[in-house]
Amino acid sequence: MKALLLKDFYIIVKQMKIILFIMAFFLVFPFGNMSIFAMIIGVMLPITTIAYDEQSKWDSYAKMLPYTPLQLVSSKYFIGFITSILVGIIAICLELLISLFADTTVDMVQIYMILGTFVVSVIVLSINLPLIFKFGSAKGRIGFMLVIAIFSLILASGGTEFYKTVFDFLNNQWVMYILAIFTIVSAVLSIWLSTSIYKAKN
Repeated sequence: MKALLLKDFYIIVKQMKIILFIMAFFLVFPFGNMSIFAMIIGVMLPITTIAYDEQSKWDSYAKMLPYTPLQLVSSKYFIGFITSILVGIIAICLELLISLFADTTVDMVQIYMILGTFVVSVIVLSINLPLIFKFGSAKGRIGFMLVIAIFSLILASGGTEFYKTVFDFLNNQWVMYILAIFTIVSAVLSIWLSTSIYKAKN
């Protein structure tokens, strides 16, 4: 599994410098909720690595390696999960640093929006990757971009009241527990479905 993750990260670093630059720009952008867009872009990375795998006929080579279909499929999910977690951690740390140097209270609405975006990112990835494995990266990417476009428009158009409403909704212990369980279950079911699709195609 470690080697599979390293392979994909090497592809990301070597072939996707522009995407990484855009993520970094959004992450440190000092206005609004641009760090959220960095996390959303990070979810695109597994889809892009799958596209490179298709172009290089990676699946034919992977059959000769000692990896199970579950490992090959789940590595794509972990790329998205790891990227989103790292971006989220950096975004939260930046929020804490801004509050520290500005001598202000931590903007918990922003923190909850970052956490909420991570949850949405995992759910979107869980919905889209089975489609990618089923129909290929070209067709699957179209569906992914439509979902992201709608989500981005909602975030961009949301005013202060919108974010306060989200904060009030998430600021509930039971809601957080239910949301966490739902996110984990959706990811597990998605990995199982994608693995079944991958086995059927290969």
